[in-house]
Amino acid sequence: MTSASTQDNYLVNLPIPLKQQLQGQFERQYKCGSRISWKVFEQDWSRELSSAPPTPPSVRAAVYLSEIYSKARNHCEYRIADGLCLLLLKISYQKWMDKYRLSDNSPFPTSDRDPEPIKIAIANRPQTKTEQTDYIPRPTLENICYNTLTQPGALLQIKAPQERGKTALITQVLNQLETEGYLTVNLSLKLVDQQQFKHLDLFLKWLCFQVSQKLGLTIDFKQDWLEDILGSKSCCNNYFQQYLTQINQPLILCLDDVDLIFPHPTISNDFFPLLRFWHEQARSCSLWKKLRLAVIYSTEVYIPLNIHQSPFNVGVPVELTELTLGEVQQLVYQKKLNLKDPEIHQLSNLVGGHPYLINLALSYLKTHPHTTLKKLLETAPTSSGIYRNHLMKLFLNLMEKPEFKTALKQLITQRKPIQLETLTHHKLYSMGLVKSVGNKATISCLLYQLYFQNQQLGESL
Repeated sequence: MTSASTQDNYLVNLPIPLKQQLQGQFERQYKCGSRISWKVFEQDWSRELSSAPPTPPSVRAAVYLSEIYSKARNHCEYRIADGLCLLLLKISYQKWMDKYRLSDNSPFPTSDRDPEPIKIAIANRPQTKTEQTDYIPRPTLENICYNTLTQPGALLQIKAPQERGKTALITQVLNQLETEGYLTVNLSLKLVDQQQFKHLDLFLKWLCFQVSQKLGLTIDFKQDWLEDILGSKSCCNNYFQQYLTQINQPLILCLDDVDLIFPHPTISNDFFPLLRFWHEQARSCSLWKKLRLAVIYSTEVYIPLNIHQSPFNVGVPVELTELTLGEVQQLVYQKKLNLKDPEIHQLSNLVGGHPYLINLALSYLKTHPHTTLKKLLETAPTSSGIYRNHLMKLFLNLMEKPEFKTALKQLITQRKPIQLETLTHHKLYSMGLVKSVGNKATISCLLYQLYFQNQQLGESL
């Protein structure tokens, strides 16, 4: 690789605990089969695993990333390279090294670490090829999520309508924390079968099994799961408690799409209080301080929960807002498109700062260089435009609920914020069709106004 000799006097030796930590993380989470092993990985990057030059991020990126990523042949290997490069970046700064205070028993930063290197690491985290073109950095939100999850017993809530970047945001933060040695489990409840949503025991077994799979553990339900004696919640609690006693590093459990639980009181009435219980246990029990929770959802919490048992009125809430004009301009720059500010304004005005819709338009312009933005915008609210699949998905969802169609027709006709029935408001918000103005709702963007207006909503439906 193109880098300085290991004899150069400006090299910083890689601490053994960090090297051991990287190997452990590799073997635990980056299993790529027989084609690549830690031994092969260490041989390929032996120079970088022994030392690193203290270059600023831009120089470091130019020297390392192109060559490291050229060897990576799939997403998993991109993440290996990603973690390695960030590790090299961290140990390159003496200020960071001074705060690391490593020992063989505790390869983690102390709680009084300087926040500035943390911000530098997040802002300059090496990105995979996908992230470089598709992910829109949101440093303020990333730092809030990051700093929250580094706190003992933390509980983070991320809320935004569908396709607004919640999953991308938490993935960015979890990737960052993984490189620092945190154990992370990121689960989407979209993987839960409907049958499992009907029985608490089946749901909690699914949860524990998925966590075991992610962490490379085994679980014996016949021996360890005595629901007839202890109850399902106690069995689940014992599972996590037993695992937490075996680890020294923090475990972050991220549950995406938890709003899928809302319509199932059999699950919600017991599972959400369990999450609250785990969070509160950290106040008095050092063992539970290792567990940090992140819950992600697309709508307001409309189910009745005891305020003393709900996980949604404690912890740190984060709500994703629409992209600002500056963030859209940054994405245009990332994709190397030649769009002028008035054109960017036109796109933002049509889709209202919707991350997915903006990214879809810019990606289309990138792959269809002969298509103008003007032509794209003209056909956007039609069944022949680039948003046709997205709009048809919303259309079909509305067909299933007459009350949603009626409410949306009111919004389109009156063109001003109106009060909707609470559940209808929450559902339309989760779909991204409306945004809240106080207790009232209004159509979320001009694209939806034009499309559903053309559909003659309420007549053809």
